[in-house]
Amino acid sequence: MNLSVRDVFKAGPGGAQLAGVSFEIESGGSVALVAPVGGGKTTLLRLLAGVVAPDRGEVRADGRALAGLDYRELQAHRVATGFGFERRALLANQPLFANVALPIHYHRPASEAEVRERVLSLLAELGIEKQAALRPGDANQSVRKRALIARALVLEPRLLLLDEPAIDLTPAEQERVRAALERRRARASMTIVQADHDGHFGPLAPERTLLLGDGKVLAEGEPEAMAKLADELERKKVSA
Repeated sequence: MNLSVRDVFKAGPGGAQLAGVSFEIESGGSVALVAPVGGGKTTLLRLLAGVVAPDRGEVRADGRALAGLDYRELQAHRVATGFGFERRALLANQPLFANVALPIHYHRPASEAEVRERVLSLLAELGIEKQAALRPGDANQSVRKRALIARALVLEPRLLLLDEPAIDLTPAEQERVRAALERRRARASMTIVQADHDGHFGPLAPERTLLLGDGKVLAEGEPEAMAKLADELERKKVSA
């Protein structure tokens, strides 16, 4: 999915979170949005998903402005988008298997055998098939994080949005997630946008990082260079 964000403004609880943000992402791209807490990165993910609308400017997906879509078209965009947001919490009273299967039941009904095969295959791919029967409260943070990512992937989305996906995962677990994501990028040109607070990604490093500050894109480039710049800006902020 091609994405275009053009001169977007969006107010937050404490004032403007986004104040003229613009960037482009080609289909199959892997990009990270890096900003401190409250810096607008999660708001940008929600804008890309069509969950909220900008106060000014526009967000386009495959050349179409999300603000101009009718209800059915917007729902189709959301179904084509995988959400890996922490705030989209797993259902506490359902096992992880049922949580991951939920989008299938809502959007693309299939036989019980098909659902079971698809979900267990995905859980195995992420290394958590043995925890399928656990409820979220009985699983550790790492398992819950991978279950959340599995739920975001279960409909084979064209766009995947992840909020700090590396947190709570070991390097080996991050590598499993990375491999799963790369297989989908190669197979179906899935576009990936992830948000992070410091830009230190490990195995989940994107192709390109956008560094946000003061509601705008301050810089963009390779992840390692942007992480160093983010660290430098944070040091200056602390010492000011």
